[in-house]
Amino acid sequence: MDKEKFVLRLVALVLFITLLTPDIRAPPADDTPVTCTQDDLSEALRRFESTIKAQKAIIVVGAEGSGSKLAALAAAQALEGAAFRSPSFPPPYDPSCAESRGVWKTWDGHGIHANFCAASAVIHRSLPHANCFPDVRSLVRELKDDYRFEEVLVVVAARDPSATLRTKARHHQRNGGVAAREQRLAFDVLRGLVNDPPCGVFVWSYEAFLVLGDAYGKQLLDALKLPRPLASEPTPELPLPTYDGNRAYARRRRPWELLRAAALSIVAPRAPAYVAGARAELR
Repeated sequence: MDKEKFVLRLVALVLFITLLTPDIRAPPADDTPVTCTQDDLSEALRRFESTIKAQKAIIVVGAEGSGSKLAALAAAQALEGAAFRSPSFPPPYDPSCAESRGVWKTWDGHGIHANFCAASAVIHRSLPHANCFPDVRSLVRELKDDYRFEEVLVVVAARDPSATLRTKARHHQRNGGVAAREQRLAFDVLRGLVNDPPCGVFVWSYEAFLVLGDAYGKQLLDALKLPRPLASEPTPELPLPTYDGNRAYARRRRPWELLRAAALSIVAPRAPAYVAGARAELR
């Protein structure tokens, strides 16, 4: 009897916490994103203001969970490889750059990676970035006007929406309902960047990279008007293992996963990156 009571209580507890798990429904269309008021690049890019002539900058943006970090690492690798293939490398201001191959590996893909030997920078910004949405157009203007980058490219990271949302709810915004609303706003921002680009735009597909690997990275070099590797060059190491992260979401979530999601949404919430109500037009 005691065993039966224990099982019944356990089932009741699981059902109760599962009911607390926010239901992911179609998000409303009238939310207004919270825009980041400040995005300071000066600490990471200060040398571009004085001793080094800035050449290429890539802003990688994507909805949380879209694989934008992987895209940022691939971009950092591509810029470094192109610099080493340049006949003017190493730069005269730092001959030690000849020994700097692989410096991109020291970056974890978050924030800003400034490669002064390659005269390039990669800025990774998720949508949202913490509790606000970065102003990508303002970042483009700052890189061009303040830091004098010769060319700025925006890389828009795209991934299967369902897998993106599941990843976001697992690692970033654990309230499923809030995550869906933030993701809708993120997609609106990305569509605006592609529809009305502030500079050159390259769409990075997570699934395409899984299939094509390094060959897909060469498309990024083409977008940057940088030379592809010679056939005699060794194939560069991929920034991350190209395992299929979508496979984990090809099945229904198990009860313990629902339980974990419910518990985390309660004990570790994150404030929404939007204001519910009248929605301003996104560009």
